[in-house]
Amino acid sequence: MQLKVDYECAIIDGSNRWILIQDYPIPPGYSIKIATVALQIPTSYPTTQIDMVYVFPDLKRTDNKVIKATSVRMNIGGKGFQRWSRHRTAVNPWRPDLDDISTHMGLVEEWFMKGGE
Repeated sequence: MQLKVDYECAIIDGSNRWILIQDYPIPPGYSIKIATVALQIPTSYPTTQIDMVYVFPDLKRTDNKVIKATSVRMNIGGKGFQRWSRHRTAVNPWRPDLDDISTHMGLVEEWFMKGGE
């Protein structure tokens, strides 16, 4: 999927740095069509990987199945974002010389397409 972002911003909330992507298209199978997606950017990025994704408002599946590992909320800019606890694996490690926000968003899209499985 070619991502067209209508609005992107960076914020600092407490000691955390965030990239917020507004109006992110959510694939079919969820109760909403667009959301704000947040990525926490480590202070040592790009040496340290981007991990997980945060979504506002919460994503819920239209078939009412529970999306695993999404019960934690993170306050970002005064809004409660749903944390998707998803991580890279030994098969797909972070490569500081190649990976960046765009490659992480490729994983986010994959997680959303799989319905949170």
